[in-house]
Amino acid sequence: MSILFSLSLIVLGSVVPAARKAEDAGRHYREVLAGACSPEAGDCCSNNGSPGCDDVACCQSVCANDPFCCSVNWDSGCAEQAVEICEGLVCGEASCPPDAMGNCCLANASPGCEDESCCAATCAIDPFCCESNWDEQCATQAQQVCGVLCEGNSCPPSLGSCCLSHGTPGCSDTSCCSTVCSLLPECCEVGWSTACAELAETSCGCLPPEPMTCPESDGDCCSAHQGVGCESQCCCELVCNNDPGCCDVEWTSHCAAQASELCMGTCDAMPACPGTGSCFLEGTTPGCRKPSCCSLVCDLDSFCCDVRWDASCVGIANEYCSCVSINGDCNEDRNVDENDHPCFSDCSTGPGCCVLGDCGNFDLDGDNDIDLYDWSVYQSLIGEP
Repeated sequence: MSILFSLSLIVLGSVVPAARKAEDAGRHYREVLAGACSPEAGDCCSNNGSPGCDDVACCQSVCANDPFCCSVNWDSGCAEQAVEICEGLVCGEASCPPDAMGNCCLANASPGCEDESCCAATCAIDPFCCESNWDEQCATQAQQVCGVLCEGNSCPPSLGSCCLSHGTPGCSDTSCCSTVCSLLPECCEVGWSTACAELAETSCGCLPPEPMTCPESDGDCCSAHQGVGCESQCCCELVCNNDPGCCDVEWTSHCAAQASELCMGTCDAMPACPGTGSCFLEGTTPGCRKPSCCSLVCDLDSFCCDVRWDASCVGIANEYCSCVSINGDCNEDRNVDENDHPCFSDCSTGPGCCVLGDCGNFDLDGDNDIDLYDWSVYQSLIGEP
């Protein structure tokens, strides 16, 4: 036997098994396709919970691109590919709830979403979105199949009412939020200010609820407790105007969660809070005298607690810290005492006009100024809780 013949046998002996392996693999793949791609298989347009789908040509095209869809499970990703690459595939219109609300591009707590065509396209891929709950996966699918509808959607999730200023970016109605932020981006980037709430009223037709009167309470706004309301009047009003049950029924963990989100800084004390100066006058030192206002402002602009309380800090305080607390109580300790004297001095206007910032709790005779008449009433209140 020649050496050349021997080498040929060796080469042939190695090539034939390899060819057989390739042939076996091809046969196995065709068997997988034949079993998974059949009219008896699940719907190609949705996550059907089994390998393959009922449109044979479409199934084969998708599985050639992604074998997982025929060997493991035809999931929502396979259905999305089918919609994209299978010409002539007709996916039945899903039944979107007639009263569906909520932005299609964001998760919401109910079935369906507000745009009927986007809702139908998404639910054709994943019926769960219209039958149970429009969750994060539904929102992600909507962003992929609904085109320009989701472009530029930047509304952050928020518990705050669109009709009220609350200092945190975004608001609870995603549709209204999108409308307002398209006109005034800072409402989704910085905080939901009075300007944002006013724009929501004109653009979305919402009306702010009647302002809640918060009951007196010494409960911590940042944790659940028995009874209604909480110790910070400003924070309490923000929460209860958004969820009246917190002032009517009980201050639950949900109320505390809203306080943490809506009352910026209240639940995260700043080291410079409380400071020594008025929150409504420029100062040379960091922080200001009113603890909750100080924390809120510094949460929005750390310069106010890191360096000094400048005109910008005063502007933020005027925007977000205008709630009125107990008459004569400036430092929010729920008592009228000597510790409130510096506030009275800062707020004093003399006879005439006008009361600024949160100085309204020192206009004790209601004549729109803070003078000696108010001082005499204030002194009579010292010692009251």
